[in-house]
Order: sequence, then structure tokens, then C-alpha cells
Amino acid sequence: MDAASELVRANKKLDRLEVLRDGAEERYTGEREKLEQQETPIESMLMSLKRNIEEVNQDVKRLKVQPSGALLAFFGTLTKREKGEAVIQKMKFPFQL
Repeated sequence: MDAASELVRANKKLDRLEVLRDGAEERYTGEREKLEQQETPIESMLMSLKRNIEEVNQDVKRLKVQPSGALLAFFGTLTKREKGEAVIQKMKFPFQL
């Protein structure tokens, strides 16, 4: 009977260990799913930032267009000193033309 009772006890322990293992697997799976769901907002934020950076780069390229012909003609008639003075004047009073 000793061997039989040891076998019964061992089977009970094995059953408890299997239950614990199953519970641990469920918790692990649940935690993994939570982490996977948390990654999605981060990825969407990164993609949004990437799109914003691309839009800003496009705006910068658009703003770097050549000055108008009239402005080029005006500066073409000035000497280097007059151009420098005009630039200094523009820096001092940027709100005036």
C-alpha cells in the first residue's frame, strides 16, 4: 500500500503542477497580448511623426523657391555696398520692405 499511496500522492502533485503550469501559460499569454496591443499606439505615433516630418520637409522645399523676377532685377541694379546696406536695413527692420 505504501507504493500505491506514494503513486496517488505523486499523481495529485502532478495534477496541481499541471494546473499551475496552465495558469502561468494563460497569464503569460494575457501579458503578451497586452504588450502587443501597447506596441500598436507607439508604432502609429512613430508613423504620424514620420508623416509630419515629411510634410515639414516638403514645406521647407516649397519655401526655398527662387525670388521673383522683380526682386532679382532690383538687386541686380544695386552695387555690393548697396546690397549689403539693404540686407542690414532688412535685418534691423524686418517688417518693412
